[in-house]
Amino acid sequence: TLSTFSISAAVCDSFISPKGNVFKTSGTYYDILTAANGCDSVITINLKVGADTLHIDTAVCYAYTTPYSKTTYTTSGTYFDSTVNSLGCDSILQINLEIKGATFSSATYYTCDSFVSPSGKWMQANNTYLDTLVNYRGCDSILSISVQSWVTYDTLYPSACNSYISPSKKTFTNTGQYTDTTINKNGCFNLITIYLTLSNSTSDSIRIEGCKSVTTAEGAYTFTSSGVYKYTLTNASGCDSFLTINAVVQYSDTAVYEINNNELVANSTSGTYQWLDCENNFAPISGETSRSFIANTTGYYALEITENNCIDTSECHRIYLLDIADISTQFELYPNPANRVVYLNLSNIAGPVKLLLIASDGQLIKEWEHSSNVINLGELNAGIYFLQVKSDMGIGTKKLVVH
Repeated sequence: TLSTFSISAAVCDSFISPKGNVFKTSGTYYDILTAANGCDSVITINLKVGADTLHIDTAVCYAYTTPYSKTTYTTSGTYFDSTVNSLGCDSILQINLEIKGATFSSATYYTCDSFVSPSGKWMQANNTYLDTLVNYRGCDSILSISVQSWVTYDTLYPSACNSYISPSKKTFTNTGQYTDTTINKNGCFNLITIYLTLSNSTSDSIRIEGCKSVTTAEGAYTFTSSGVYKYTLTNASGCDSFLTINAVVQYSDTAVYEINNNELVANSTSGTYQWLDCENNFAPISGETSRSFIANTTGYYALEITENNCIDTSECHRIYLLDIADISTQFELYPNPANRVVYLNLSNIAGPVKLLLIASDGQLIKEWEHSSNVINLGELNAGIYFLQVKSDMGIGTKKLVVH
């Protein structure tokens, strides 16, 4: 009877079968033995010759250390590691290694104050940080983050008069260094340092007095009438200079009127008088220093009057020494005494008529050409006045009493 047997063997180099055959390679072999009884025995030999060989595929982020020799690899490739198995043969490990590695990137972020990184870290402006995430391969994603500030800075050197309003609408009234804060175009603070120079407005008041006209010392302003005049100038600091000028302009009253054909009377009652001969180069007439002057000869005469600390000269007046008729009886003045209105009857006087109203102290109140027989006395104070009528027929004067 045929007998069958099966054996498995693993050897490092070669295998000698029961029949004495030598096998040096792995495989399935058959050994046939003949027993003493003449029957065959078939032995199936499952043989493995040589070291164990294993394969692994692995992927790591940075480095891989082999399990047996403890060798570390940092680059991708095929590597081998070995050990001795239980039979004392080499056991070979083939390692197909992939080093995935970290990824690196950089970014710049702008902020007003601080920034929260992708991993949730707080980062202050104007610094550079490293932030670590996990990339799509499961390894570190290292991000270099530059955090920049959007806060801006300005320096101002303003000059102003009296006060200064800053960009944020603060008011400063003294020279000095100040800080101010506004919002810039990025919505962050704009920090302003202000070096402020303030100057002040000035004011001055002067009084000038003179005759007929007055002029300031530097000749800038001339006035012909009294009053308070105000000007706004610029001082040495470039600020307003407020100037008040109290101008006192004095005048002498040079009005002169004629009475009785040969007599000139000064309208002023308070001056110092000197009558002049116009035809003799305005020579003073000796002894004629009273308010009135009676001419002895036909000519042109003027009055030099000193009044209110002013000296002035009147116009020249022509005096004709002719026989002039007294026409006081040729006109009527009624009612007399009168209140507000007096009537004049000039029916007996021909030609143009000039009227003079004179106060009792000799001062000329009014002089006018006759055009109406009604004389309004409304502005006169109660008292005694004289109405003088002049015409080609002569001169007449009547006393008028005003109540």
